[in-house]
Amino acid sequence: MLLNLFKSAKYTKWKTYNNVIHYPKYGLTPMPEAKYITAAFTKLNVNGYIKQYQDSANITSTTVKPDVFFYRYDFAIKRMIAIIYMQKYAKIKVSGTSCPESVVEEMIDTKEQNTRDMIDRALVDLSDKVTKLKTPKSKLNNIHKFVDSFKGFVEVSPENFTYLVSETEKLKQRIGVI
Repeated sequence: MLLNLFKSAKYTKWKTYNNVIHYPKYGLTPMPEAKYITAAFTKLNVNGYIKQYQDSANITSTTVKPDVFFYRYDFAIKRMIAIIYMQKYAKIKVSGTSCPESVVEEMIDTKEQNTRDMIDRALVDLSDKVTKLKTPKSKLNNIHKFVDSFKGFVEVSPENFTYLVSETEKLKQRIGVI
C-alpha cells in the first residue's frame, strides 16, 4: 500500500492550477474527457486555441482593467493546458510551441510579477485620468473606485494589494487631495 503512494502520478503546477482555478461562467474548462477527444476534433481546434492563447497574452500585457486581466490570464493558461491535453491524448504536434508545459509553468510562476506590472500600468492610467478632473471629490472618488476594483479578486496577493494602496496614497499626495 505504501509503495502505491510512491508510484502515483506527480502533480505538476499546471495540473494543480487546472484543478484549483475554474470560472464556469467563462467556459474555461480546458478539454472534454480524454475518451471524447478525437484527432479530427483536435486538429480543427488546436490552431484556434493557439490564437486564443496569443490574443489573451497580448491583452494581459496591455490592459489596465483588473477583471479583464485576471480572466484573460487564466483563459490563456487554460488554453495552453488544453493544448497539452491535445498533444498528450490525440498525439498532435503543435508547431511553434516546443514545450507548452514550460510555458504554463512560467505563466504560473510569473503571475505575481505580471499582476504588479498591470497595477503599474493601471496607476499610470489612473494618474492621467485624475489629473484631468476638476474637483477634489471626483479625484478621490475615482481613486477609491480604482482600489475597490481590485478587492474582488483573490488572485491579488497581499503584497501587491499593499503596493497598490501605498501607490494610490502617493498619488493622493501628489495631486493634493488628502
